[in-house]
Amino acid sequence: MSKISDTFKNIMEQVKYITELNRQLASGYHYMGLEVYQNIHESFYMQGIMANLWLTNYYIDKYKEMPSEVSVDIESIIPPCWYDHKVSDVPCGIRKKSVSNFMSLYIEKLKEAHKLYKEEYDNLLSLGEINTACKIYELVSDAEENIHNYELHFAKCKALDFDPMWVS
Repeated sequence: MSKISDTFKNIMEQVKYITELNRQLASGYHYMGLEVYQNIHESFYMQGIMANLWLTNYYIDKYKEMPSEVSVDIESIIPPCWYDHKVSDVPCGIRKKSVSNFMSLYIEKLKEAHKLYKEEYDNLLSLGEINTACKIYELVSDAEENIHNYELHFAKCKALDFDPMWVS
């Protein structure tokens, strides 16, 4: 495998991981009745699908070959007790903790994604792949913006003690 195909594989794995995480978060927020955050993660999920398609098409157009197929395994973030109970049966304390955990996890994973995108951007620059690096920088920039916005949401929710009644 070439350095460029390795770079794309790393990026695409990260995009798929974040996309799957957004799907799970959308479901979790929907379960708690937090429509605002459900909608945010549904939107991020769709953006992830489009980013994966965009990366695949860019790679095909630029390098005239299919990128490596990637798959990711992501552990469920949904608390096991949710599968055995109706929403109304899940104690408020567990829902509060879940909102806090979901937001903390998402910020952590966005920061990891940002770091990887930035490293691969730098790698592409060092390989002389300036045009491709500029395309990948769009992911770096998007991740920075998402981190900033989500940290603001996290601060708001923390100030409200992650109470699902008030965080939307």
